Amino acid sequence: MASNIPMMSIVFVFLLSLCSVYSSNSSPSHSPTGFTLEVIPPYSPKSPLFIPNLTSEERMQMMFQHSHERAKYLDAAMLSSKSSNGSEEYSLEADTITQIPIKQLQKYSIVVEVGIGTFGNNNAYESYFLTMDTGSGTIWTQCEGCKYQHCYPQMKPYFPRRESKTYQEFKPTEYYTTTHPAEGTNSSGVLATETFTFTSSSSKSSSRQKKLANIVFGCGFQNYDTNSELDKTRGELSTYPIAGVFAMALSLEREDYSFIKQVEDKIGGRFSYCFVSRPIYGTTPPPMYLKFGSDIKEPRKFSTVPLYLKEKHGGYFVKLEGLGVNGERLNIDPKVFSSRDSTRLGPGGLLLDSGSEFSYIVKAAHDVLTKKIDSYFANFKKLVTKEGGVCYRRKNILGFTPVIPHVTLYLEGGAKLNLDPQSTFHYITKTEPYSQEAFCLGFIPKPFSLLGALQQVNHRFIYNVKSKTLQFKRVDCAEDG
Repeated sequence: MASNIPMMSIVFVFLLSLCSVYSSNSSPSHSPTGFTLEVIPPYSPKSPLFIPNLTSEERMQMMFQHSHERAKYLDAAMLSSKSSNGSEEYSLEADTITQIPIKQLQKYSIVVEVGIGTFGNNNAYESYFLTMDTGSGTIWTQCEGCKYQHCYPQMKPYFPRRESKTYQEFKPTEYYTTTHPAEGTNSSGVLATETFTFTSSSSKSSSRQKKLANIVFGCGFQNYDTNSELDKTRGELSTYPIAGVFAMALSLEREDYSFIKQVEDKIGGRFSYCFVSRPIYGTTPPPMYLKFGSDIKEPRKFSTVPLYLKEKHGGYFVKLEGLGVNGERLNIDPKVFSSRDSTRLGPGGLLLDSGSEFSYIVKAAHDVLTKKIDSYFANFKKLVTKEGGVCYRRKNILGFTPVIPHVTLYLEGGAKLNLDPQSTFHYITKTEPYSQEAFCLGFIPKPFSLLGALQQVNHRFIYNVKSKTLQFKRVDCAEDG
């Protein structure tokens, strides 16, 4: 049976910043431009990180691992005292999901393909796969000049900065250092500006190719990626396809080189995405796009809520005021979402993030939610993770029958984000030694609340960083993407 799970780990706490940036990119634009960038999820055969022939349990294991690392990245101090360094491994055979060292299957990340530089008489560019990271603000790639012991091996040659006609280092020289715990990477080098080229296969894009000059990025001379070590242990020293990180974080710090900040005036402060449902593993999903500026259709009958920002951690937040199951609002005090602990990462109580497949909910609210969910699964076997996540198992494969409930998030000003059952649960099937299935609740108890990729599927989200608003509407993203 097809697993109708969302698009993940697009990666996005998502984007941006409101501070001054390199002057050549901060001049106002009287007529906002538009462009569209295709993003590639890790479960698509188009991804350079795609691993064929994974079982649904292995995919679940990878998502647990990545979500666990994402949580540690977002609030390492809080989680380090409450969980071990291991990640959870899921098994349909077990009555509990135990905490054991997880096998490293591969990076579970969304990637983008971008062109960097300007070469030769035809002004060509070098194309690289970069991991999208919503937790940092500096784009970087490995550059020529880094010795093997200071850089990880990659499939393509390091970026030939000396040959590019548009490469310019900061004067005087400025250095950067950035780490990406959730992605297992770090990089150090010099800041420079360069021309970036974005191509799109979307017929709805205003331009199939968009060149943006003077984009600030890091030219890395000392870089590390834990995933490249996997290739090294297999003796494949030159096959790792990821050349760096495409950083999309938002912050309010003085020096912010996030991509959206640099192009804010060009795009009128607007960007949008729409996550499509995931098809059967191994089949190519419909393309998913990140849209900017005038490429975004004007919204009609959208819900609108205020956006809130956090200075140090970055990201976008909305105010979460309650939860409901099958249209029934639960008896949860809204104060639990705005407590001191739950807002450590930012105001509003709910961080919007596609870097995690799963969502997090403060424990007090999660307890009430799971108690209500339990009542709908009375005839299922309940499985519990060490950190409090829950799955419900039953024999035979029947899919999303009417008994499977859905969840509603109540936001500021009376807005409601209604999730269907496929967006509420991660669905797993197994045929050996006998047919069985499980529905894993897409909400995990944490000290803070976060809306992950699973819960964002088939909704168009439009961010306006100038008006500080978020608009959203339920749509078929395969058609509207």
